[in-house]
Amino acid sequence: MKKTYTLIAFTAFLVNSYSQKGPNISSEIENSISLNDYNVTIQQRLRTIELNHHEVVFSEKFINSTNGKEYIFTIKSDKNDELYNEFTKINISKSLQKIDYAPFNITTITKNETEKKRVFYNEDLENFFNKIKNQYSQDIYNFMTELPSGKYSFDFKINQRIKDESQKTNLVKQVEKVLAEQNALNDNPFEQPLILVNKKEKFYNQLEELDASIQPTINYLDQKAAKSTYFGYFKNGVVLITY
Repeated sequence: MKKTYTLIAFTAFLVNSYSQKGPNISSEIENSISLNDYNVTIQQRLRTIELNHHEVVFSEKFINSTNGKEYIFTIKSDKNDELYNEFTKINISKSLQKIDYAPFNITTITKNETEKKRVFYNEDLENFFNKIKNQYSQDIYNFMTELPSGKYSFDFKINQRIKDESQKTNLVKQVEKVLAEQNALNDNPFEQPLILVNKKEKFYNQLEELDASIQPTINYLDQKAAKSTYFGYFKNGVVLITY
C-alpha cells in the first residue's frame, strides 16, 4: 500500500524521529574526505524506526567546513512490507544496489522554504551518492558549491497492485487487462508503470469505480515511448487513462 506524506508532516517526522524518538541505529559510519581545498564531512546512517509502524530511514549528511553549508539527504520508506524487507537486507556498503527501479520523489527544503519536486529512480540516486562520495571528481566541487544549503528528502512511492480480486474496481481490472495484453503486468511494487488519469498521477488503490456510462480510454506507453515523452523518468512505462 502506498503511503504519502505532506512536506510539513514529513519534515516534522524527521525532526521528531531524530530528536525525540531515539531511533535504534543498526549501523553508523562516519568519515571525512578532503577534496582539494573543499572539505566535506560525510555521515552515513541506516536506521530502523518504529512510529506506529515500521519505517526505514537512510540518511547522509554533508558539511562544507569552509562556508558552513550543510546538506542532509534522507531516503524514507513507508510501511510496505516488500520495501521494508529489502532495506533490512541491505549491506551498508552496498546500500543502494538492491532496489534497482524504485521510483521516488525528491523534495528540496531551503532556508527560504522554497520547494522543488522531481522524479528519479533508485539507480540515479545510487549514481548521485557515488558522485558526491568520489573525492577525485572535480564535478563534486562544482555541484556542491552550487547546491543551496538545506535539507533534501527522498520519499519512496510504492504502487502496490491490489491482490484481493473483490477489492478491484472495474477500472483497475481494465488497466490490468491492457498491461497483460502488452506483456507489462507484474507483481513487483517497484516495477509498476506510472498511471495518469486525466493527466493526474494515481495509484491502483485510487482508481475509483466509474459510472457505467463512462467508457475510459486506456493506453500504455512502453519504456521507449515513455522516455521520449516523459524525459526517461518513467522506466516502467506509462498508463494513460482519459474519460
